[in-house]
Amino acid sequence: MRVQRARRIRLILAMGVVAALPGLAACSGGGQANATAFSTGTISLTLNSQTGEVEFTDLSMDGMKPGADIYAALTVGNAGSGDFTYSMSTEQSGNADLADALTLGIAAVSGGSCTASTYQGGTSVYTDTAGLSKAAITGRALPAGHSEHLCFHAQLPSDAGDNLASEAADATFNFTAQQS
Repeated sequence: MRVQRARRIRLILAMGVVAALPGLAACSGGGQANATAFSTGTISLTLNSQTGEVEFTDLSMDGMKPGADIYAALTVGNAGSGDFTYSMSTEQSGNADLADALTLGIAAVSGGSCTASTYQGGTSVYTDTAGLSKAAITGRALPAGHSEHLCFHAQLPSDAGDNLASEAADATFNFTAQQS
């Protein structure tokens, strides 16, 4: 009987050790980390508050005479949710001699006014240079929700030759933006 009782005690002790093991697991803990939402930003370049192709007729002058100049405002905006840098290139068409003779300059100005004095007081982004097709702007930073006022200055030099009489030239300013 003593042998049976010793076996019973060993069996009870063994069951107690096995029963105690699940209790050790209860001392551990766990947690969960939920991922936040992921989404992409947008960039939306606007010219005079419009997207797509915009008519920039303020920079037009009919019947130019040597020495004549014009100032015209163009607002570049970022209507997107992400910051971007923008650039501008120019394509010319029409009479090449007139396009080469015209000088063009661009300044960033405060507010939307574009006159000789605001142009002179602005920050030059393209120095007055002869040749429409040469006009370019590169890497101008523009934060989301902001805009920049550009003042364009075009001039037919006072020494323009008679060969330019009754000629016409056009410029297309191509703006592009890249998220930064």
